Amino acid sequence: MCVYTINQTNTTRVYISIHEEFFYDIIMPVHTNWIVFGGSPSSGKTTTLRELIKLGHKVIPDTARAFVEFELSKGKSLQEIRGNPKDFQPQVAQFFIERERNISANDCLFLDYGLPDALSFSMHLKLEIENVVKACQENRYRQVFLFDRLPLERDNVRTEDEQELFALDRLIECTYKEIGYAPIRVPPYAVDERVSFILTHLLPEMQEESATMRSALVAQSA
Repeated sequence: MCVYTINQTNTTRVYISIHEEFFYDIIMPVHTNWIVFGGSPSSGKTTTLRELIKLGHKVIPDTARAFVEFELSKGKSLQEIRGNPKDFQPQVAQFFIERERNISANDCLFLDYGLPDALSFSMHLKLEIENVVKACQENRYRQVFLFDRLPLERDNVRTEDEQELFALDRLIECTYKEIGYAPIRVPPYAVDERVSFILTHLLPEMQEESATMRSALVAQSA
């Protein structure tokens, strides 16, 4: 069992400590070219990713949303799908684990959510996290961008309220830092400004790759 504590000192800062009671075999993580967009729901990640697709970038979508939308298309209600978060979230975490195991580490791409996001959701619900913690050690992301929250927009997938989103936002940031990342916060700009902000803050080698992708798209369109 993997034990963790969440100590909230005030409404804006949360400290997380993850204590592993089992000794895992030392895992040498695979260093990837993946750029992760993390953050709470209703922070504009998916909208920004759509714009990056238009610029020629490769994007891996949120598999949890895809799963919910697929189940809704079969006639199930959101209550049936997400009614019991403690049943739903472990499935979601496993989707994310399998997704990352099926992506080439060499591909330069953007991920809608990373495993530390799934880990944060599991901790928020006070679920067992051992398998997710272990999976987080398998890969290292090239960069992590955390999206500041936008005004809550209800849709047919989200169930969280403002208070829960606020708590998740802080928990996700602290989880990434606890695992050893230095996430870059994306301010709540308009979508085109967010895209510009992200492309400007990519690591130099990733900026070169991004420019190559955009040039290839222009060449295809000519």
